[in-house]
Formats: sequence, C-alpha cells, structure tokens
Amino acid sequence: LFFHERPDKSYTMPPKKKAEPEEAAPEVTQPVGNNLAWTHLQQNQIEEYNQLATPSDCLRWVQTNLETGDVALDARAAVLADWYVSVLSAAKDAGFSEEQSSAFFSMSRLLHEGVTGEESWDLESAFEWVSMQIQRHSLDQQPECSVVFSTDDLKVVANRLVQGYLKHFELYQLCFKEDQQVDKLTKSHIVNTAWPPAPLSLGAEQLSTEKAPDEKTNPESEVEEGATNENSETAAQTTAE
Repeated sequence: LFFHERPDKSYTMPPKKKAEPEEAAPEVTQPVGNNLAWTHLQQNQIEEYNQLATPSDCLRWVQTNLETGDVALDARAAVLADWYVSVLSAAKDAGFSEEQSSAFFSMSRLLHEGVTGEESWDLESAFEWVSMQIQRHSLDQQPECSVVFSTDDLKVVANRLVQGYLKHFELYQLCFKEDQQVDKLTKSHIVNTAWPPAPLSLGAEQLSTEKAPDEKTNPESEVEEGATNENSETAAQTTAE
C-alpha cells in the first residue's frame, strides 16, 4: 500500500474490503502422497464387506457396489467380480485394517485397468508398476512414500498381485481384449397345437334350445305298440280255432 502526503490532509488509507466467506474445503478421498487408500473404497464399505459371511453374499456385494455388470449373463463381468472378491477376501483373511484393504483393492483395480484398458501394459510394465506401488506403500519417505503395509502384509499383497494376476496375465488380456467370434444361426420351428375346446356355456345354450322328443313319435313306442297288436291278433285266431 502506498500513502500519499497532502498539505491539507493527513495520511489516508484505502477502504478495507469486506471479508468474503471462506468456501468449505472439499472432502479428501485420497491421502496426501501416493497412498491409494480411500481411492475406490471408503471405510464404511470395507466394514460392510468384512461382515459378509458367504461367498455368494460377497459376489452379490461386489456386483452391486463395484458395478462389475451382471455376472450371470456376462462372462467378463463374472471374471472381474471373481478377481475383486479374491482380493477383498484375502485382505479380510489376513486381518488388514480398513486403510490397508482399501489401498490393496485400489492397487489390484488399477493393475487390471492398466493391463486391459487403453494403455494395455505388457507384462514387464505391469510388474514394474506393482513393484513401484509396493515400495510406495511400505517405505517411510514422505511425501513420495508412506508406510501402509508391514513386511508380513507385503507378502499377502505381492502373492495376490503376482501369483493371482500377473501369473495369468495373458488369460486376462485374452478375456478382456479379444472379441471371440460368434456364430449366429436362425432356425424356424413349426409347432402344431390342438384347437382350444369350446366353452361350457356354449354347450349349455345348445341343450336349452333343443326340444324334448314327442312320446307319440318315439320309434321305440311305435315298435312296442305294433308288437302288442300282433300278439292280440294271434291270440284271437287261436281261440277261434
């Protein structure tokens, strides 16, 4: 600020501006540095998954919360959901904390996206990325690295990422990168079905409209009367003789 001296006035200062209200700080979903915790899964989601008891419940939770797709209709969705379940279940069995489980899941998800996505990592690039992430989550060198996993925890992480995914690297690429040929066949089937029976109401109407047969015109009555007359005539002739 610059002050100007005038002969008839004292020093003057520019008017103060009204303090503007401070904007609320955005919610931080990823810690400072290269820690991947809370990137894809939050603490409440990890706690909810750890309470599931059966594999079917785990698969249903992954399909609903991670939007893998319908595992019953899409084979790729089923493979992806199985990979996510294996990672979260391994973290649960190892007793990982919510932060460790979230970071572990983000590592597995980003690895899959790098291998099967547009970047299409080769095996060497994928292995280097896994090694870099393990170092960033185990060394105490802020801000580049932060200690999230212990030595025993790293064995679980490395075994799942290397033995569970990189060992089947080509299978995952084939499943998610290659479109298999689909043969479409069109067939026409002719099925003969019987006509549906007439409704019962129609039969009732026909019975009500038919007239009862006349006793005089009944052929059975005429036959009986003719036989009686013949018998009477025969008996009369016998008596006369």
